[in-house]
Amino acid sequence: MKLTIALPAALHRNLIAYAEFLAKETGKTIEPAKLIAPMLEKFVASDRGLAKARNATKKDEASTSLSPKPLFGFPYITERFSVEEVREMTPPLASRIAKLEAELAQFRAASTAAESDQMGA
Repeated sequence: MKLTIALPAALHRNLIAYAEFLAKETGKTIEPAKLIAPMLEKFVASDRGLAKARNATKKDEASTSLSPKPLFGFPYITERFSVEEVREMTPPLASRIAKLEAELAQFRAASTAAESDQMGA
């Protein structure tokens, strides 16, 4: 499915910078627009509230799916990229996501500590 979206200029610049980062990591140029779908897929897949709602729906419905198993957890990947391209992109993406998650955890911990200090003062 094709979708046209408008991005804020800052987000567009960040997407381009991220594609450049991945190009340095993998040695292969990646079109920034092709990064959007994997990022959205990861975001949706990591939403716990959505996962709970889907699991509840699946339990209520006794349906089966004949679609092929998604490659690396991303169903659209088999349509857009070759297996080789996915293998080249996946480790740097996973590594970068893990780093970003760790940075976010540190930020949250620091924010919580700062709020506690302000309340205690």
